[in-house]
Amino acid sequence: MGSRTAADAVLAIAVARLPRGDDGRPCAADGTEIHRAVLDAAARVNCPPDTGLPPLMARLLGMDLMTRAVIVLTVVDRLPPSEVAAVCGLPPEGMAAHLARGREALEMRPAPRVMNL
Repeated sequence: MGSRTAADAVLAIAVARLPRGDDGRPCAADGTEIHRAVLDAAARVNCPPDTGLPPLMARLLGMDLMTRAVIVLTVVDRLPPSEVAAVCGLPPEGMAAHLARGREALEMRPAPRVMNL
């Protein structure tokens, strides 16, 4: 499993399984709960891999817990960055760095191998 469609599906499933607050928005006790939801969802999705991309699981696990939480809340649930920052306890200026790291992890490609002859 490694396609971007699979990544979108995994994040959508993970967010759908998170408990909802009084306002109907997803909430989690901590990053571990989000991590478990993502792992459970990834185990349920089967999609052919994109050429050159490592498995989705490797890309998701390449993120730290806070970056994964920011990606789930921003990309899947489409919360505005200010709300995501409040939910995750981040300063608003720290959001851009987490989003950039998350995107980099989802799009990472292995370094080309160089053969020494």
